Amino acid sequence: MVVIGVTGNSGAGKDTVSEILKSELDAIIIDADSIVKENQNPGNEYYEKIVELFGENILKKDKSLDRKALANEIFKNDEKRNDLNKITFEFVQNEVEKILNTNEDRAYVILNFPLLYEGNFDKTCKYVVAVTADEDTKIKRITIRDRVSISIARQRIEAQKSEEFYKSHADFLIDNSCKVDYKELRLEVLNVAKKIKEEN
Repeated sequence: MVVIGVTGNSGAGKDTVSEILKSELDAIIIDADSIVKENQNPGNEYYEKIVELFGENILKKDKSLDRKALANEIFKNDEKRNDLNKITFEFVQNEVEKILNTNEDRAYVILNFPLLYEGNFDKTCKYVVAVTADEDTKIKRITIRDRVSISIARQRIEAQKSEEFYKSHADFLIDNSCKVDYKELRLEVLNVAKKIKEEN
């Protein structure tokens, strides 16, 4: 089994790159955000730990998690963000191990993880693909996707790893800026997939 990490800043376009790799490599995708969202419902241990950490001000009237309120909290408070990340990494690690153990026959597995390095998940990967984009592109995507202001989008990006970090740590870089159309992006990702297959 070859595990490939896909990471990068919010708004870079990790999902698109992961889907192209999945199709080309006949892989499965383990998506960190999906794992987290699926376990943020009332009654889950992960949910209870979040409420214990942040209080009920990050809940909606029906007691479900207000993800937008939570995001605003963690991107303006480094200490709380680090505390949440610690809880999340431990939980996600356990879930990843379960999924990998039940998919041992797969040749390729993709970890679509925004915080791949922060959670030391890169150590599970044979290759890391970092998706990059210029700041204007990322801000535009975040404001549209999450319906937040430009200042909040910029704040989120500034709280994450720099583009230079990804350039110096990843095995492959994929530029997914607005100036790159889908055809060009797909060709770039297919070239990465080809190299990985040739080495394995």
